[in-house]
Amino acid sequence: MIRKKGLDVTVGKTGFDACTVAQTKCGASKYADGSTAGFPSPSNAYCYSACPFILAGGVHRFVGNASQIGVHQITRTYSEKKVSVRERYVVRRGKRMLERTITTTKFLGNLTTTEISMAYRRKLNAYFKGMGTDLPSLIACLRRRHRTFPFCFIRT
Repeated sequence: MIRKKGLDVTVGKTGFDACTVAQTKCGASKYADGSTAGFPSPSNAYCYSACPFILAGGVHRFVGNASQIGVHQITRTYSEKKVSVRERYVVRRGKRMLERTITTTKFLGNLTTTEISMAYRRKLNAYFKGMGTDLPSLIACLRRRHRTFPFCFIRT
């Protein structure tokens, strides 16, 4: 969508002159609807979570001085259940049919993994290649396991 519209993407933040967003008694930079006037700033900004995927979509990508790009570790959770089924044959309109009824369902637990399947890796690589960018360090970051800090950073 971003690429199709020919948009550029910048990692930035909003700075404020007279007031911070949290200050309630600062009428100079606030509008009647409660919004606050600010200015864009490319320095010391951050782009985490899904933001790098948006950044990759831009025709031109800009990342300011001392800015960071980070991605959460991809985690999948699977739920395991034991389902008991009663099967019996019934005759309906002269046809013999198998009828199945769930009798009990027991929750056995969850399995959480940070492994990325080869199919998913191919999708990630295809996406970044389709965006005209080569981000091997981002892909390597997605493949690693992070036990203590769930981000990986690519400093610019």
